Amino acid sequence: MSQRFWIWAGAILVALAILANTVFILDQRKQAVVVNLGEPVRVINPPGLYDPGLKAKLPWEQVVVLDKRNQLLEVPQEEVISVDQVRLVVDAFVRYRISNPLQYYRTLHDERTARDRLEPLITSSLRQVLGAARSNDIISAKRATLMTLTLQDVRQRAKASNLGIEIIDLRIKRADLPAANQQAVFRRMETALQQQAAEIRGKG
Repeated sequence: MSQRFWIWAGAILVALAILANTVFILDQRKQAVVVNLGEPVRVINPPGLYDPGLKAKLPWEQVVVLDKRNQLLEVPQEEVISVDQVRLVVDAFVRYRISNPLQYYRTLHDERTARDRLEPLITSSLRQVLGAARSNDIISAKRATLMTLTLQDVRQRAKASNLGIEIIDLRIKRADLPAANQQAVFRRMETALQQQAAEIRGKG
């Protein structure tokens, strides 16, 4: 083979390598933060815009792909003490989305860190709001109102922390007495009913 062939083959390989490092395809469900020498410089397909497809970058730039869709975060089961000193087991979840990708990358960087930062924030809010309510209100009567108050508080905390995240919704799935407390309550109810039955039989 001639020297010219190897020169052209080498040139094509170099061109393909450069192309592979400058062109990428972004899915419509994703958004990308372009990082130049460790500093996030721009966002591709950001919230509020629709611009997926074939994209270009400089060869030394890094592309960090983030989800554009709503994210679900299940909060670990937590014990909360109500204002009337009743211990309750609370299960909750939140839905959130990345509203500011540049800020999100600077403060959290990835989804795992976001979950690690959000979980204690949500837990603290649940303890504060539910801890100021009566157990009956948490279990049934005013749960919807308390969820709204907790959602507002979590939104304020996330905004104050500059996480680049928007909290969309918060739901309390379950708020019940711990298993040990349930047995004690059932025993007290059973004893009370037995006393009532004994009184009725005595009067009869």
